[in-house]
Amino acid sequence: MGKYGRLAIFVFIFASAVSGLAFFAVAEKPIEPADIARADAKVKALKKIDADKNKIFDDLEEKLKGKNDAETAEVIILFDHKLSDAEDAEIARKISEKNPAHRYTAIPGMAITLSKREIKDLASSPLIKQIEDDAEVRPFLDNSVKWFGTQKARKDFSVDGNADGLAAYSKDDIVAAVLDSGVDPNHIDLDGGKIIGWKDFATGQANPYDQVPGCGGHGTHVSSIIAGSGEGNVLYKGVAPGAALVAVKVLKRQGNICTGTVSDINAGIQWVIDNKVALGIEIINMSLGGTGCSNGADSLSLMVNSAVASGIAVTLAAGNEGPGTCTISSPAAAADAITVGAMADVNPGASSLDGYCDGTSLTADLPNKGFYLACFSSRGPTADGRTKPDIASPGVMIMAAQAGTTNGYVSYNGTSMASPFTAGVAALMLDANPGLTPAQIKSMIKGAAKDWGPSGDDVDYGAGRLDGYEAIKAAGSFTGANIIVPDHQYFAGSLSGSGDFDWYDINITDADYPIAVAMIMPNWTGTSSPDFDMKLYLADGTTQAGSSEGVLRQETIGYQPVSAGAYKLRVYQYAGSGNYFLDISARTAVVSITLATDGSVNFGTVALNASKDTTPSGINDPEIVRVDTGPADLSVRSTNFSDGSNNWSLGTSPGANQIKWDFSKDGSAWTNFAAAGTNYPFDSAVPESDTRDLNLRLTLPSSTSSNNSHSATVTIVATTP
Repeated sequence: MGKYGRLAIFVFIFASAVSGLAFFAVAEKPIEPADIARADAKVKALKKIDADKNKIFDDLEEKLKGKNDAETAEVIILFDHKLSDAEDAEIARKISEKNPAHRYTAIPGMAITLSKREIKDLASSPLIKQIEDDAEVRPFLDNSVKWFGTQKARKDFSVDGNADGLAAYSKDDIVAAVLDSGVDPNHIDLDGGKIIGWKDFATGQANPYDQVPGCGGHGTHVSSIIAGSGEGNVLYKGVAPGAALVAVKVLKRQGNICTGTVSDINAGIQWVIDNKVALGIEIINMSLGGTGCSNGADSLSLMVNSAVASGIAVTLAAGNEGPGTCTISSPAAAADAITVGAMADVNPGASSLDGYCDGTSLTADLPNKGFYLACFSSRGPTADGRTKPDIASPGVMIMAAQAGTTNGYVSYNGTSMASPFTAGVAALMLDANPGLTPAQIKSMIKGAAKDWGPSGDDVDYGAGRLDGYEAIKAAGSFTGANIIVPDHQYFAGSLSGSGDFDWYDINITDADYPIAVAMIMPNWTGTSSPDFDMKLYLADGTTQAGSSEGVLRQETIGYQPVSAGAYKLRVYQYAGSGNYFLDISARTAVVSITLATDGSVNFGTVALNASKDTTPSGINDPEIVRVDTGPADLSVRSTNFSDGSNNWSLGTSPGANQIKWDFSKDGSAWTNFAAAGTNYPFDSAVPESDTRDLNLRLTLPSSTSSNNSHSATVTIVATTP
């Protein structure tokens, strides 16, 4: 059967959900090979590196191709060290005493316009570290305070960013600098002196303002997410409403787009570092960047690292170039910053973007229900192999202040929204503990995250889903409990091709919480292979509740269940073969376990296979275990196996009359219940209140399938480490 999607054609680089604003047009069409080729081209985007080590970055060399030696280019030069007066004079002679547009001290360098001949001559000097293109940079724009824990943290821990407790905003509050398109100081959520500092490197204006045509009030929206007061509507209060802001304008309207240069942004960061003490700046947010894949050695990434070294925590938007790998550009590749990908919250609202994610614009498959990773969110690794992003924060349908209005709000999608949300969390952490260093803030945010994707840091989610509540609690050494959120389960599998498919059971206990599933194919090649799809069914396995049938590296489903009960997810092969992993968000069954006298709890009767299964190895039955008293070592055992009317026995492989009955904690490494009643190690030193997924899998005899029911009693055993 053919595969179809919705292709959104963007006139601007962002999308709005406000009625009456026509920022894009949508047209129905089949996904043709040309669309796939366009996505492939994005995956193969030029890396911002100096691969041949000739001191001229590859993208600049590409730009200079075909130019004669007298033609010029705007470049950024980094020196090997801080130059002496004599060395500075030597460089001046080589560039014919030209005046640079900017000089930088945080990193020794300058921004200047040079001829092709001068660039080549300079590259031969031992005083030069690198020469790079002064590239174009754009913003990454495409009720989250509740679901990511910051609303309850403000209430429980009495933090809001108003560090001095006074009504007036000042440098004694938590102060965040926003390098963006400016800020509208007349919006009710940002007025009253909240903007305590202003500098304009883009248009040179003396007073704060933002540009709506072209830039869409991007800086105002970002600033409001960090620290909007919520006076216009308390529902849209920023993460740290008591914090003060410094606005640095580095983006401007150019025709119908919002753009800036690396040289201006570098100058903006230098200015923030120079004014750090005078304005009390503790945080920088930048929701902007370039395209391609960076190794973090470019001037902008290095300038960000210098800001961190000066004591300023920096949050950066990862970019909207996903879901392909190596789509982290500059400055998001900066090693010391907190690089932020985008997730949806539980109920972000109806999205106007419902096509497939092509990696070139925000034509994202954005279900309006459930925790999931936004497919547009840029992915690692960096060009030098490091894991980025660092964290995934809310960036889907985020409502915040609308520039050009006194009390209006607008909803945007993008890592541009996820980054300032994380900056707001950092502000609350500093309000809880002013002594935190940028490295400690980053470590606590990552340490408090809920692990999604493969265990540990990964190139899609980083450390996982942001848990603002736990990060702020850790910062202030507070005690407390966050709100109940949907449970999370992770599975890994593979499909061999030729129509192969796997089934997963999702046992819903509370229909008020949505089901969201993100499937990622880690070995996707950039040529739409492998191409796996998903369908969600009701318990009968035939009534379809949702589907995702795109052509790229990630598929996403969001569905609001109408009732509790069993739902079935089918992952199937459309083309190719390879691995995949699933992150499922839903309110599912949780079995609580306490270190009781006998150290065990009956896990209950688990249905192993309630219907005919034509792919016996594809049944996974996930359950969740919560440790009420910990830490605890967990083991698992199985008894009372029943195979209905069949005469089968348990075994270590699915022979002619043997079934294989396994368990796993990660959905990829499986342990066989080789003997009934035997305790098998499951996990160790599980902290109190933590949950663990227990995955159960039944493989039927190789010679047959059955429509009979099978069951067993599974017992979890908890002991003191």
